[in-house]
Amino acid sequence: MLLDADAPTTSRELAAREPLSRAGTQLFGDRVAIARLEPDDCAALAGVIGVCGVFEGALPDDVVVPADLAGRLAVAAWNERKSAAAIAGPKQRVGDGAAWDDPRFEREGEPDLD
Repeated sequence: MLLDADAPTTSRELAAREPLSRAGTQLFGDRVAIARLEPDDCAALAGVIGVCGVFEGALPDDVVVPADLAGRLAVAAWNERKSAAAIAGPKQRVGDGAAWDDPRFEREGEPDLD
């Protein structure tokens, strides 16, 4: 959920009320809250005065990102998590899941001098 810059309430005040109070809400500055909500609750929250939007996916490009650091970081992290690359799954890297002392890999700080 993102609040307008001139919203008459803060995310903390909204988080104290239903449905956010029972949704494990995380607050980021005065304008950003992340919570797991049912579709009906999303619709109800979207109708609250001052709520800019309730988003399940990445925020649209035309949405004004909060000016405070916590809000900007939360929006950037949310958009990254909802990006196509993140949805596709983790990158597959050589050695993923290998033990630190796996003999197939050279240990850092111990170069093979032979």
